[in-house]
Amino acid sequence: FFQRAFADFRSKFVKEELEFKVVLCDGPKDIEDYIEITQLTTDVGGELEFDASEWTEHRSAVEKFSKNITQISTSLSTVVKKMEERELPNDAAGTEAVLRVCMAERKELLEDIDSASAHGRTLLTCIKGEQAGKILTKLCHILELERLLVQLDESRTGFGEFWHRHEAKLKQCMIVRQFEDEFKLTQFSLERRIENLESVMEDLGNSVTQVEILIKDFDLLEEESQKDLVQVERMRSRGQQLMMEEHYAVDSIRPKCVELQRICEQYKELLRKRREVLAKSHDLHDRLERGNKWCGCGVDLLASQTIDRQQTSQGA
Repeated sequence: FFQRAFADFRSKFVKEELEFKVVLCDGPKDIEDYIEITQLTTDVGGELEFDASEWTEHRSAVEKFSKNITQISTSLSTVVKKMEERELPNDAAGTEAVLRVCMAERKELLEDIDSASAHGRTLLTCIKGEQAGKILTKLCHILELERLLVQLDESRTGFGEFWHRHEAKLKQCMIVRQFEDEFKLTQFSLERRIENLESVMEDLGNSVTQVEILIKDFDLLEEESQKDLVQVERMRSRGQQLMMEEHYAVDSIRPKCVELQRICEQYKELLRKRREVLAKSHDLHDRLERGNKWCGCGVDLLASQTIDRQQTSQGA
């Protein structure tokens, strides 16, 4: 009697504090008037089977999985931040090394995500069991797992989009570093050729034979130079293509294309001048040699006429 009175007294204050209706039942049978028997557990006369140990075990597994997802999310954020803040090298080899490191980090992260996803789906299957539909006592675990799996899939998709942009940036960096390295080699090669050509510009030969030797040497030089000129033109076209593609390093590519064009035109002009002066030198020495031969023939002719006169005078 006193217990009943105390319960009624306590429930009175509880009812006043709550916004919804509160009903106090005397026994399990009274509950059936408000809740369907299929939604009541067997310990209160219902049909819903509930195993507290199993529920606790499932809850523990779900919480461990949730903790694992949190760790993966933290790792993902750390990896993305590291990739974004990593300074890009100034050479092709260094850029290639960075690309390999990033790809290894991506592979490891995706393996963790895929492993966690597979584990989560297996756990979800185990909790659902063979019974069709979502059992009420397991519903909270099932919904939590489904939410975590969706979150994991969204994280994977988001990272995939980031990697697509980041990989494109790294590959663009690789292209521009290769372009810069090739530019340095080509520039050095052409500058050496220009210096060598300028150093022999005054050597015009002292005879037709010497000039012809110089012309043969120049022909070989000009033939070898065509490879460099073709390389320069190819590089310049590649640079223009990169600028048309709105490459992020367009401010670095444009002046190099201008420099390639300048040095190429300078070298072509030197080749033209060298060809021209050698041709003039050959023509000049050819004229001189023919003039010398003509003069020699004239001297010989005069000398022979003098001898003939002397012989005629003596005979008379």
